[in-house]
Amino acid sequence: MRRNLGVKNFEFMKGNVLVLTLTRAIQMFSMRMTMPFFSLFIIALGGQATDIGYVRTLRTFAALLIFPLAGYITDRHGRVKVIAVSGFMSALTFLFFIFATDWTHIALGTFLQGLVMVHLPALGAIMADSLPPRQRGIGFALSMAIPTTFSIFSPYIGGYIVDRYGVVMAMRWLFASMLVLRMFSSTVRFKFLEETVESSGSSISLSSIPQIIKEAYGGVIDSLRWMPRNLWFLAIIMMLTSVSNAMVGPFWILYGLDVIGLSATQWGLLGLAAAVTSSALGIPAGLMADRVSKRKILIAGLAATLIPVWFFIYARTFWEVLALTLVISAANAFLMPACQTIVAESVPREMRGRIMSAIGRGIIMVTGPGVGGGGGGPGMGFVLTVPIIIGSLVGGYIYSVNPTFSWTLLTGALVLSTAISIAFVKDP
Repeated sequence: MRRNLGVKNFEFMKGNVLVLTLTRAIQMFSMRMTMPFFSLFIIALGGQATDIGYVRTLRTFAALLIFPLAGYITDRHGRVKVIAVSGFMSALTFLFFIFATDWTHIALGTFLQGLVMVHLPALGAIMADSLPPRQRGIGFALSMAIPTTFSIFSPYIGGYIVDRYGVVMAMRWLFASMLVLRMFSSTVRFKFLEETVESSGSSISLSSIPQIIKEAYGGVIDSLRWMPRNLWFLAIIMMLTSVSNAMVGPFWILYGLDVIGLSATQWGLLGLAAAVTSSALGIPAGLMADRVSKRKILIAGLAATLIPVWFFIYARTFWEVLALTLVISAANAFLMPACQTIVAESVPREMRGRIMSAIGRGIIMVTGPGVGGGGGGPGMGFVLTVPIIIGSLVGGYIYSVNPTFSWTLLTGALVLSTAISIAFVKDP
């Protein structure tokens, strides 16, 4: 019998899930106006292609240092305070971007931003805690589709502002909007989110910090040892896609503008097209993740990206790039909820903070025109930081030697990831 898709099937869209989805929509509106043009901002302030990699490496290196502690605090002392306080601190780091006069100021701000990313494991854990087990696929999909829909026009608006006012002035105002909206959304989260785990009862004091650090970093090995074989293979795929996305992600826009000859406004239109595709496919993708084999979705999604990624280096018109963007965006729409569901269903509630600090939320995606910049983000975990650092460091050099090498390596990583998903990944 066909299942009714009425209001009752979306009753989970309340409480924490609703608060997180709406605040993510607020943040994404400004983020999708700004971050597609981040590489251009570094270049405009005197940086080179290799410097783009350095800047992204600093944030990831900082996250490498802080993620084990973030996972420990999330599981022992609750999610909500971590999310709110870290959100406020991350908002203040945008001041470095707003007042930057040299690319090194961006580098400093990015490093500090990585140090306050302690809320990322908590966000993934509280969302997984708050979703019904049989509706996690549609829940994760809606939590991404609604913010994406809200920000559909953001890339186009950002591209227009960059073309109209120039890269530096436009990016200052765009980062200012990110600061204001991040502060607002963090306030809403602090006021309305409800805790999903019991605190250990012990408060954090100066005298307890050495013991907390010892337990947090010592617990990383224990968490990795606990992980089932299936989750390890998924983590390997995440590492492969992370390192290749970090190598290529920042340079999609440089290749698009410098080689293909697109304008910033046209690049914004590609972001709009990517957002429309993700929004349109969000609910079907989530429902599919709950009803069919998530392994098959993973295989199909990775395989679908191979041809468009490879042929980007041969594209020479806006319409050709648009066609590739639509395919990559459609594949990501199915990949993300399926993989997040695998992780959520494989990890018990009391360990989600630590495991998600190790391997992230289970977000597997492929960067593309208007799709993302690579080099970390809300889905990043401790295990993924080293591959991202490597990819960020070598990406600029590879692009400088021969831009087409970047997409050749990304295609190779996707072929290997597809093969691993076929041979080793199982449904939880």
